[in-house]
Amino acid sequence: MKNFLSFVFPALAGLIIVGVAVYATVGPRLVQNIKQDLGVETDPYDGKLKPAKSGPQPKIEVDNATFDFGTMEVNTKTEHTFVIKNVGEAPLNFVNGGSTCQCTISDLSKDEVGVLKPGESKNVTLTIAPFAETDTFEKYAIIRSNDPNSEETRLIVKGIVTAKYGVFPKEVWNVGNIVEGKGASFSGVIFSQVYDKFDLEKLESNNPQMTVTKEPLQEADLTELKAKSGYQVNVQIEPTIVVGEFKARVIYKLDVDDSEHVIDVTAYRAGQLKMRGEGWYALEKLVEFGTFKASAGKEITLTTFVDKTPTFTGPFEMTKVEADPDYLDFKIEPFEAGGSENVLAYKVTFKIPPDIATDVRSSYNPAFLTVKTNHPEMPEIRFKVRFSAQ
Repeated sequence: MKNFLSFVFPALAGLIIVGVAVYATVGPRLVQNIKQDLGVETDPYDGKLKPAKSGPQPKIEVDNATFDFGTMEVNTKTEHTFVIKNVGEAPLNFVNGGSTCQCTISDLSKDEVGVLKPGESKNVTLTIAPFAETDTFEKYAIIRSNDPNSEETRLIVKGIVTAKYGVFPKEVWNVGNIVEGKGASFSGVIFSQVYDKFDLEKLESNNPQMTVTKEPLQEADLTELKAKSGYQVNVQIEPTIVVGEFKARVIYKLDVDDSEHVIDVTAYRAGQLKMRGEGWYALEKLVEFGTFKASAGKEITLTTFVDKTPTFTGPFEMTKVEADPDYLDFKIEPFEAGGSENVLAYKVTFKIPPDIATDVRSSYNPAFLTVKTNHPEMPEIRFKVRFSAQ
């Protein structure tokens, strides 16, 4: 028995020592993990953020806890430094409590508790890099502390996020219908909510039948756009543009930007041409074939009227000069319609030949057929064509 006890007691003592050492190393973490698995509330800061029940207390104070950045440029980092003070009578324990914005708080950890003795202060810099434009935003970062009257303190930032400059209208500048003999004009704006001043060091048209000019925006216009600077850009289109859809571009460059930019401009001209028939859309000079078998092809015939003018009495002729795809074709034949002596009548047949490859031309990628005419007031006509050849 004596020999047995002399063996058991040392072994048991060794197990106790090892057990104590293991618990000291992993025990608290293991207990915390078990609590989390069981849904029991845990405190990663070991009570350091819990306000004292009695005695001297800390008090957090922030000079100007709300900061307005004003107008900010999108995708550009901006920062502001807040000053946190402990104006209480006990140490202030605090941590980074996260934020509602895509921003960072310098020198303030989420894992370690910072301490400010009474009278001490700390600079906390909040950096924000907005990636999307917005008319207004208000976000905040949270400082958690053991101040019994302010366990969460918000550092609030707000402002407007915009690009370096803006264009209005934003997309295509649609001039609309051209008045015969007069042309058409249109005005848009290029402005900045960021720069107090900028210049359009390049402003030109890529089409000789369209001219562009600029003039500074008036104060009322700047106020309406919430802009600091800008220009009104005036577009003038000549009356002799192609009959049908007209496309051109305004090319511009700002002195505060290294890149050139473009604005697409469209207009429509009816000309002295009137067409009637199924599949014809006059405003766009569009021929709609619909869906048909590619092996069969398809034709559409439109009744066509051409106005006589003092400079043109007929006959009217059209010649194909460009087609996309190149198999698009047409034919024109005189047509005895009767009626006014000031109008010439024709049958115009648009043709897609049989046995073409399957092809779909929609509003996003229409086909085009451009023709030359002997009419001095509409020397060129551009037809848009849509179809689905299956």
